[in-house]
Amino acid sequence: MKYRRSIALMSALLLMVVGAGVAHADNLQADGDGLVTSGSSTSIDFGTICDDAGDGEGVSIAVKRVGNGNVYKGGSSVSFSIHSVSGGVTASAPTPATITLPANWASTTTPSPENNNMSGAAASDVSLAAGSTGGTVTFKATGTDTNDETLVLTKTVSVSATLSNSWEEDGCGEDPNSGGGDPDITPPTIDCGAADGNWHAGDVEITCTASDASGLADEDQASFSLWTNVAEGTEDDDASTDSVEVCDTEGNCADAGPVGGNKVDKKAPAITVNSPAGSYLLNEVVLADYSCSDGGSDVATCAGADDLGSVEDGAAVYTGTVGGKGFSVSATDNVGNTATWPEAAAASGHEYTVAYATGGSCLGSPGHSILQPIDRDGSSVFKLGSTVPAKFRVCDANGVSVGTPGVVTSFVQTGSEGGINASVDEAVVSTTPDLAFRWSPDGQQWIYNIGTKGKVGSTKYFYKITLNDDSTITFAFTLKK
Repeated sequence: MKYRRSIALMSALLLMVVGAGVAHADNLQADGDGLVTSGSSTSIDFGTICDDAGDGEGVSIAVKRVGNGNVYKGGSSVSFSIHSVSGGVTASAPTPATITLPANWASTTTPSPENNNMSGAAASDVSLAAGSTGGTVTFKATGTDTNDETLVLTKTVSVSATLSNSWEEDGCGEDPNSGGGDPDITPPTIDCGAADGNWHAGDVEITCTASDASGLADEDQASFSLWTNVAEGTEDDDASTDSVEVCDTEGNCADAGPVGGNKVDKKAPAITVNSPAGSYLLNEVVLADYSCSDGGSDVATCAGADDLGSVEDGAAVYTGTVGGKGFSVSATDNVGNTATWPEAAAASGHEYTVAYATGGSCLGSPGHSILQPIDRDGSSVFKLGSTVPAKFRVCDANGVSVGTPGVVTSFVQTGSEGGINASVDEAVVSTTPDLAFRWSPDGQQWIYNIGTKGKVGSTKYFYKITLNDDSTITFAFTLKK
């Protein structure tokens, strides 16, 4: 037999004017038989109880506006649950489990909820096992505050009772065991461990023992375990275990658990990378900007790396050659969960690119463009059979002309257009035609002497130079007989 009595649990919000500002707070408090307290705990006394005591009354659970501090967000949902129990106390899960606050709950302007206003109500029933002299139950309210952060409040209620020593005098009726010996109305004694305060990578096991003078109904319950059940990919700094009912051979029962306060972290750290990203110029100074965070056991390691090796946050990443570059960040938390960025390889196969400067000036001439004697607009006309020098420069982020071998990956004629009537207007240096672009240290430029023998007069020819950063330089000129 269990003895039951109900209590009301309220989350309180105090509206206090301080100077020119307004402060709010939500605090759990208990209300039983009209009693309202604002301390961290309250109590219920069942008085003298008997083996055949009946059920008590039901009382509501609600959010009540009193207090000073954090405030639940207006229009948000607040959920109620049983955080933990001890001794011979059990409590039913609040029903409904979730209530919705008014939209103007946290408003500092009129109209807003007045002090002592109540939200919608739920209900919980608190029970005390037969023969038990008391224990505690802790309720928990979980919601979102005005900063969109999780706000968790708890309220511990102590429950007590006095066991009857005189059945008839205490109004319990005739002693059912008056024919011989005292009745066994004492539930099993249960001893469970507590949360250790440390973070765990997996669910937490709390070991318990149980004993009873008349013997346990299930001897396997002399030693057993309670477990948390935290979802994968989440973290909880206040996880509760399950609960187990333990009975003796006379039918007296007590509940073990739930045990709250356990810290479980099954979520990998989060990684944010702001830089490098996109495209940069050759030899540009680019500083790594990344961070790692963890809402559970906290970050243990957070390390970045580029193609040359480790890169600390705020240090320069590699931009010494053109092309696609790799960058990654790895993180671990204090219970061994790991994360990497990027989670999957980029479609391009790299995280950032390095290229030559395009446009602007490069050593006083247009950079990344064909140079004289060929006009950039394609209007140059040369004599058929002459050698036409194609020249260009590309510079890095510091304005230095780049002469590293391999700058040019291909040079092709892309087309021609005949029937053009034009006069020769460009002088040409007669040199031996080249087989590839060559670097000229004197002019700090790339040169290719184009031979035009065998080509057709009155025709415009189009060319494309492809560089090793995958960019191109296009140009054209006309040949005249």
